[in-house]
Amino acid sequence: MIVANVLAGQLGEQITVDDVRSDSRVSLLVNGWWANNFTVLVAIQRVFQAKIPKTAQRMSDERVFRDPAPANELLARFKELPTGGHDGPPPPPARNISILGQDRKEDEVTVDLLLGTAGVLGQQLRTRLLRSCCNPALVKGLGNRFCCRLESRSQGAVTVGAG
Repeated sequence: MIVANVLAGQLGEQITVDDVRSDSRVSLLVNGWWANNFTVLVAIQRVFQAKIPKTAQRMSDERVFRDPAPANELLARFKELPTGGHDGPPPPPARNISILGQDRKEDEVTVDLLLGTAGVLGQQLRTRLLRSCCNPALVKGLGNRFCCRLESRSQGAVTVGAG
């Protein structure tokens, strides 16, 4: 139905699912133990020939009724149909996020964070950590020799000592 709807619109014809399902042959072949995709194709082809003849002929020319395939592959058989609209919705625009006082695209931030301390954000995080943790004014008598290092983690607590 996807291919038929798109192609019919291109050829100035129109068909709905109800038009196809209301046909007695189609309704008999879609329900019951004998129902399968291949037996119903001939009945659907006959409905198309009666209701949308130009579309049915064009679909027959491309062997849609004889060589069934997924809709995207069938659509690719028709050179007259635009291919741009069938690739799915366009990707959403990249989000802007604010991190460490900078407004950047989310993709840029992800790549930068993957670089670790070699990236701009990694360097800023390292600098801010060292600045907040290694403040010589916090420890009298050690001056600039005081530096943080993690010694242990016990029950969620972090012990910081001089290095």
